[in-house]
Amino acid sequence: MSKTEIITIDYRDLATLIVRDKGIRNGYWGAFFRFGLAGANAGPDPESLVPAAIVGIQEVGIQRFDEPNNLTVDAAKVWVKPAGTRRQLTTSRGATASRKTAAKRVAKPRR
Repeated sequence: MSKTEIITIDYRDLATLIVRDKGIRNGYWGAFFRFGLAGANAGPDPESLVPAAIVGIQEVGIQRFDEPNNLTVDAAKVWVKPAGTRRQLTTSRGATASRKTAAKRVAKPRR
């Protein structure tokens, strides 16, 4: 039997993933779960039944909040790249260059 692997995610990371997936650019957004409740008689055998409640997760999503809290992310900040994360371009010789430098090199005619 293969090893069971569990990967978890916190509420803010879940909200961040959905904000990015849906292209949301503003507002405070936080995790949302809709639960369903059902009743049943349950037990280890037919002679030990007891009334029980079953709670199922019906939907997972995000909802807008008026103010930030420990569950929310600011959608505007989700799209901001941290400083120093500029994408490097590779030149024809394999070296890396910024977009500006690469554009200048392309614009110059070769002699």
